[in-house]
Amino acid sequence: MAERRERTTFRRSVAARVLASYAIVTLAFALATSFSFLAQRAAATEMRLVQVGYLPMRLAVRDLVATQDTWNTQLNDITDAKNPADKRVWFDNTLRVGRPHGFDEARKTITQAFIADGDAESRLVGESFITTTREIERFATGTASGAIVCSWRSIAAKRRRARTYATSS
Repeated sequence: MAERRERTTFRRSVAARVLASYAIVTLAFALATSFSFLAQRAAATEMRLVQVGYLPMRLAVRDLVATQDTWNTQLNDITDAKNPADKRVWFDNTLRVGRPHGFDEARKTITQAFIADGDAESRLVGESFITTTREIERFATGTASGAIVCSWRSIAAKRRRARTYATSS
């Protein structure tokens, strides 16, 4: 009987056990809710970055790609042009105004999205994007000038050959 009395003294009542299990379940629910709240906050921050940062940047890059596609189309059609001087004016204006404006817009969008009001990590990403944009602009400017000179020289050579063929026959 002595053992029985010792067991009953250490044994908790049913109400105490129910209360303890309820407290444990409530604590587990609070932890799960806290984790969910933090995850939703992080997701909201990332969605804001996508909406304010990546989407406008994507649109600016899409415009640059469209400009480059137009450039490539004009360059491919240059040999068939009835008025090559018109094409030359278009290329000169695009080099002088169009491309720099497009790259300036892309840099402005990146600055507004990542650098202006972002945290340290966003600023670092934004600075990386701006550096990459500058490198692409330098590459495009160097390649484009050489391509135009080369293409205009080839057009002039074709004209000379056509003239010499026409005069010799």
